Amino acid sequence: MSSRSHGKGAGGGGGEGGGGGRGGWSAASAASVAASRCHLCPLPQSLNVPRGQPASTGGAPASDRALAASQNCECGCAWHRAQAGAKASEVAVAARGAPSTAIGGGGSKSHCTNKNATAAAAIFVCVCGLFQISTCTMYPHQILLAILAFISLSRVTNSEDVDAALRKQLKEVANLEMVQNASEIMNWRDLVLRSAIPYMRDCDEMFQAGHRESGLYIIRPDNARKLVVQCYMDGCNGWTVIQHNTHDTEITWSETWTTYKYGFGNLEADHWLGNEYISLITQQKWYKVRIRLVDADGNHKYAEYDSFVLQNEDNGYALKLGTYEGNAGDSLSNSRLKNMHDNMKFSCKNQDNDRSTLDNCANVHGGGWWYDNCFNAQLNRKGGLHWSTLCEENCRRSVIMLKPIHMYCTRV
Repeated sequence: MSSRSHGKGAGGGGGEGGGGGRGGWSAASAASVAASRCHLCPLPQSLNVPRGQPASTGGAPASDRALAASQNCECGCAWHRAQAGAKASEVAVAARGAPSTAIGGGGSKSHCTNKNATAAAAIFVCVCGLFQISTCTMYPHQILLAILAFISLSRVTNSEDVDAALRKQLKEVANLEMVQNASEIMNWRDLVLRSAIPYMRDCDEMFQAGHRESGLYIIRPDNARKLVVQCYMDGCNGWTVIQHNTHDTEITWSETWTTYKYGFGNLEADHWLGNEYISLITQQKWYKVRIRLVDADGNHKYAEYDSFVLQNEDNGYALKLGTYEGNAGDSLSNSRLKNMHDNMKFSCKNQDNDRSTLDNCANVHGGGWWYDNCFNAQLNRKGGLHWSTLCEENCRRSVIMLKPIHMYCTRV
């Protein structure tokens, strides 16, 4: 078991979203277009397309194309409905904040599928059938691929527009920049529709309110702004994740005091939630902490402390831990080890609160942590996750998460 140390002494100092869109498009006009263009399509039987279903194959004989034209059949049912529905959804989100199936919402699905391949084939059959374009029979595969590529490109643009519109609706969320795709937030509809008041204060309250799926949620701790957190729902509790790191992380972790205060990284990957938010969360209830570790051989271990408090900024975000249990070993509060992280203030590259008289431990070893003189554990660094009772700077992964102490179930 090893530790990283310096001389011992006194501590140091301190798109198209909006009400109108291109051509005056609105949610009402989109619905009107969908209704007018998406009727039952009486295609000839030789096309092998059931009545009332969108076309799925192209290259029909010229006689059938002529018959389709004479019947004035609108063959693009799937395409018209998919396009009109997507446009109406984008406008609704940007203008009113209403829920939308285009951003991953629920709702019933039409018999007309909106898959790219089916939509492309529908356009192909409709255009070639109505206008009897000879090029269709000469280059059917090339034209079909071109249409498919166009629809795929359009969908990428629409997705970006929808994400931008949703971010406008969630502009009050403090750390939204730590989320790559806003539509991945599990409870965004509740906030947009103003149905999430009062807000849940942590992931365990989300779990008790009926949310059983792990993922991103917006919470609002006492005396704090709304913020996004990663929730781990284990079937009995809701854990609020405050840290995630991997051995091959892209994050340097050598950040300033302010950056560590408000958090950084990707909430769905490696990240630090932020000292200020962690402090506010732990001050509202009695919390325990679980540190999940994967060692160099891929073994999953854990260290748990039955009390976890992060004091406020005036006290240097000092760490207060309770009693240890687990199978990873106690590398934070073990008095038999050289460095004691319990009761230490937080240190980073521009804030030296450790007990080393030689150097700022954060400058020498990187990252931000509750350095002593210097460390027996350090999980906030790049390429050297260290837990002296388990792994020598070669842990593969770490996750730190909190949950309040309660008696809702007997599982930990």
